[in-house]
Amino acid sequence: MNNTDSMKEIHLRGFAAVPWESVLNRLLLEKHYDKKKRKSSRTLLWRLIRSCFTETGRYRLEQQHSQILFFISFIARKSVVDNFMKVRGLVNSDLLIKEEGYSRFSLWQGLRMMPLLVSWNKSVKVFSLDRSDRYGLLSEIVRLYRLHKELEKLPSNYRLLVTFYDSFLPESYGIEYFRLLSTESAVLQHGQFTSWRADNFFDCGIEFKTFKSDHFLAWNKYTIDEAVKSGIPKEKLYLAGIWSYIGTKREVCRKNNNGVFGVVISHPSWENENTVLIKAANMISAKTGLKYYLKLHPNYAEDAYNSQVNEYYIGNVKKGIPMIEYTNLVDFSLIGSSSVFTELVFVDHDVYRYSSGLPNDKYEPVKKGKYFTSVEDLEQKFDKLYKMPVSSELFDYLCSVSDVTESYKRFFEQFK
Repeated sequence: MNNTDSMKEIHLRGFAAVPWESVLNRLLLEKHYDKKKRKSSRTLLWRLIRSCFTETGRYRLEQQHSQILFFISFIARKSVVDNFMKVRGLVNSDLLIKEEGYSRFSLWQGLRMMPLLVSWNKSVKVFSLDRSDRYGLLSEIVRLYRLHKELEKLPSNYRLLVTFYDSFLPESYGIEYFRLLSTESAVLQHGQFTSWRADNFFDCGIEFKTFKSDHFLAWNKYTIDEAVKSGIPKEKLYLAGIWSYIGTKREVCRKNNNGVFGVVISHPSWENENTVLIKAANMISAKTGLKYYLKLHPNYAEDAYNSQVNEYYIGNVKKGIPMIEYTNLVDFSLIGSSSVFTELVFVDHDVYRYSSGLPNDKYEPVKKGKYFTSVEDLEQKFDKLYKMPVSSELFDYLCSVSDVTESYKRFFEQFK
């Protein structure tokens, strides 16, 4: 019996009768792909027992007696949460949000959890997990049970549940819980998602592989193409637009010709691309005398690339700088797989994209606009690319919607 067959038969005491093959799909994929050595089973058992007696984080409901509920269980970086709240601000809605920084020990709560834990332990044995993975899964189930008790307190007449990321376990359970109450679900796009590229967790198209909502609010036509490649029916896909531009009208950046360009540094997972971008910036600056800024991903320290830049580097732009402000500082930008690429295209910025051709190249199928495959490739065609106008094809494919505010409003209108 495989894991999916087992999950179809499983019932976890105290929970709603949800399809666990849907709820747990991301968690089991992580365990399938993650071959790293686990912590000792003794350490994980201790963490499991401690989680029964200690509640960390709690859910807060903001109620406006609406028929739409927004749910975010993971507090990512501030800009992401701000964009989630922008979407919520377009429609009268309730909000369920997890608050971090809360911790409470309860002996009585832990003692009441013990019989449930014994029952859950028996149920999850059908998954054929090793002891460490089983204890890790049980810890997640303990936290999920606390969410379940909160969901039971909520109204049962919501017409739509909107989640930040339906792949995350709490939101995954929330979708299936409310589906039992005939509530439809919609998930927001928070980055540039891609279809399968390679057989590993980061490049397997996890966002589409674990998609379970009734509606996917896509940023652009490229996302829709990638989702369809992944097997998602087109009728579940709604072209909403890039959420960061809600509340603003499309503004085109200035063309400064001020002798300065920018380098957009991606998340550390794309370190291979970032290194190539720095080398490309050094080549361009040495060849032309142009100076450059780095626009660092928030996960990097300010001095992360001090040993790699040359004398034409003039510093980093401030983290969190508005995109229009950044693009008005520089003539053009070098970029790799960062989702910032689509935001730069939205303001008609001149962008040179590095396409590595590797599985983690998010935009590898996008053969439009200005792109290069190596530092040597860019050196050969830089003069030609520099004279080329900004491609309007890129906006149509990667941004696709000019009035983003109205686009989201039209979607929510049907659930009022």
